[in-house]
Amino acid sequence: MATQLINLSNILELHKRAKDTDALSQDIATFNEAFKQLDQAVETVNGRATAFTLSSRNILDLADEAEKWLDRHDMPKKSRVGVRVFHRPAGPSAKSYKFRATTTEVVIVRRTSGWFLSEIKRGSVNPKQGATTRYIINEATRDVIVRSALAGTEIKAAA
Repeated sequence: MATQLINLSNILELHKRAKDTDALSQDIATFNEAFKQLDQAVETVNGRATAFTLSSRNILDLADEAEKWLDRHDMPKKSRVGVRVFHRPAGPSAKSYKFRATTTEVVIVRRTSGWFLSEIKRGSVNPKQGATTRYIINEATRDVIVRSALAGTEIKAAA
């Protein structure tokens, strides 16, 4: 199910500000409206399913973790634009579970102003299948990560 872009970074920022200081009523109203929009998208896809699905909080945590991943790779802000993250939770772990389970799959995308939910849909997951998180980057972003990883490394030509 394609969805309109929902600004996850805005929700996270408003949530952090509310924790740090006395939130202004305007911030609270903005946060509530943005979180409600995210909740509606999640509820529409999940329906009555609760196991092996993602919640709004899980999606916000994914956006937060994705930003930390970019920070760990010393990614400049301008190179972050366009990075996409696909995520699907783990499947059932019980041996007795023999069928595929319904789950939630999301794609978030990094824009100049932060992370946005770009796609949320139902998917399926096999028993004993682990969670899947894939970072989808372009070649320029890959080059930045490789340069950062190899910084301070001397590479000698083979003799």
